[in-house]
Amino acid sequence: MTENNRRHTPSIDSDFLLTHLEYAAWAARKTIAMVDKLPTEAITRPVESSMSSILATLQHVYQWDKYYFIHWQGGSVKPREVDQPATYSELKAEWPKLHSEMLSWAKSNLQERKHVVLEGWGVWPLWMTVMQVASHGTHHLGQVLTLVRQAGYSPEQDEWTDLIFYYLRRYPQKDQKKWLETILED
Repeated sequence: MTENNRRHTPSIDSDFLLTHLEYAAWAARKTIAMVDKLPTEAITRPVESSMSSILATLQHVYQWDKYYFIHWQGGSVKPREVDQPATYSELKAEWPKLHSEMLSWAKSNLQERKHVVLEGWGVWPLWMTVMQVASHGTHHLGQVLTLVRQAGYSPEQDEWTDLIFYYLRRYPQKDQKKWLETILED
């Protein structure tokens, strides 16, 4: 790697990347559990959003998770070529399996492959696509939360998928305030 490239490549910790993949899986599980509380027809009912329904939004996130995972493993596919589960029950079964496969692969390969350049709809190092999986999911799962509210269910705070809630579960501290003050001093 040349000096010029190093200046533009942040130091990316593999554990940090893995944490964000774990977050994406956690947020998807929590969202599915929340969507399960809706009447069946609300999941496929047409909505005014970037996707046509709650199901379509979840399918979209699944499709892109799978798209990036195929590329991480050395495959090449166009986004429209990635199959997505056709029904909500299929999605509920397949998405956790996909996340499990992604996490298993990442635990074994991420350290060595995080800077591998992938080519798909763009050209990026693998680490960027890991962060994109978390970010993309956060964006659309936030939309799902709004659609769930519009469908008549009011989620409790413990059902929210905010990243900070995941961090606090992932990295529990005995004295959260003191711990935060310590790390913010650095």
